[in-house]
Parts: sequence; structure tokens; C-alpha cells
Amino acid sequence: MITPIAAFFDFDNTLITGDSAKIGIDYLRERKMLPLSYLLRVGAANELFKRNLLSAERMAKLLLTFYKGHELKTFTDGMEEYYQERIRPILAPVPMERLEWHRSQGHLLVLLSGSIQYLLTPVARDLHIDHLLCTRLEKSPEGLLTGRSEGPPCIGVHKINYASRLAQKLGLDLGSSYAYADHQSDLPLMEKVGHPVAVEPTIFLRREAEKRGWPILRHR
Repeated sequence: MITPIAAFFDFDNTLITGDSAKIGIDYLRERKMLPLSYLLRVGAANELFKRNLLSAERMAKLLLTFYKGHELKTFTDGMEEYYQERIRPILAPVPMERLEWHRSQGHLLVLLSGSIQYLLTPVARDLHIDHLLCTRLEKSPEGLLTGRSEGPPCIGVHKINYASRLAQKLGLDLGSSYAYADHQSDLPLMEKVGHPVAVEPTIFLRREAEKRGWPILRHR
């Protein structure tokens, strides 16, 4: 019996040529749904994040605070249209070619991202992704969002746990599997698989990829 091989794809700046959090913030700001205080906090934190002075997990937790007190339906309505208009046009050609190559090889396609489930569900459906592993929003007993994730956000070292649980459940061979990512926070996952690939990497990830001889892809 052949042990299945998976191809794990990060989303932001990997499968798409931008950051879905920034795109989402712009979308909500256009609709005047974001308080100025939140925008200022996120803007300041993002500058630290770009300089590798703030962890991906802390950045993710800050972004989630916006959702506190809202109903999930506020954001899920219109997501298909949002995907078609804002996200689908920026799917990265070269990573998409790699995704289709893995499909042709019979590999399991996994979207593994810190982005939020309601944003990624239309993506996974449109691209016929086999498994979606991502950050899920926590709800209070009253049904309102708490501004936190349900379990740890799918970021950094936590991605290993998400991937490992799926591998155990399906009998995947991580040593023969692939991981595509752009950010140094994904190094723990990339070290776990047999075929790590850096996609338009940050300067920090590029240094590691070059040192370790990992392939480096462009978006186009």
C-alpha cells in the first residue's frame, strides 16, 4: 500500500500575490466597519511584524480582536462575491501551476493557513482543495464572536500540530510531502516535510532557503 503524499499550501503571499488580512481590512474600511483605534494598532503592529520584531501569532491575535461582539453572519454574507472580486484575481500563477501538478500526481491538496475559515471556504471550494486547515473564530455561549480563535491560531509552530493531526488521521507521509510558504514563521512546518519550497520569501526565509538549498519560486 502506498502512503499518501500531501502538498501543504500557505495562502497569503504564497497562493495569492497579496495579504488577505490587508485586503480584508481595506474591504471593511471601505464599508466604515473598522474603528480608527483598531486601524492604528494594526498599522503599528504591522510595521513591527515586517521587521520580524513581532511574532506571527501575536499579529494574528491582534487582528482577531476586531471580531469581538459581532455575529459571524455579518461576515459570511457576501463572501462568495468577495472571493470572486478581491481574491480570485490575485491567485499566483506559478503556485497555481504547482497545485495542479500535485493534483495530477495524486497528491492530497491541503490549504494550511492562519487566515480565517469563512474567508478561505470559497477558495478551497473553487480550487477543489481536499482539506482546509485554518484559524476558526471562537463564539461565546450567546453566539457572538469573542475576538479570539477556537483553539490556537493556525500560525507558526501550531501549523505542525494541524498538519501532524491530519497526517495521523489519513496516514500521510510527511517525509515525502511538500510545503509551500513565504514567511519565516512557517519554518517549523517546512522543516517537518521532505520537500519545503519558499514562495516569494521574506528576506529572513530567503536566507534560510538559500542556506539549506530549498527551491525558491516566484509568483509569476
